[in-house]
Amino acid sequence: MMGLTISESQILRDARTLIARKPDEVLRYLAGDQPPTKALVALALSAQLEVTKAKLESMKVTMALCEFLKVGEEKQDEVDGEQ
Repeated sequence: MMGLTISESQILRDARTLIARKPDEVLRYLAGDQPPTKALVALALSAQLEVTKAKLESMKVTMALCEFLKVGEEKQDEVDGEQ
């Protein structure tokens, strides 16, 4: 069994990116008049996974930035001092 070519891999990445931006339109276009196939469902789930990964990475950067800037520590110190 052969894997995907570089061109096919890029097309798949582009499709996942487009699904993430306009999921309803893309899925309707890909399905056409046919009921959803397992491959189409797999593509949609793959796109969702890519979006989730990107959001997680973005949140890691935000958390690191807050930690670097010590955001929230002053307020926590104030709360701790009142007790």
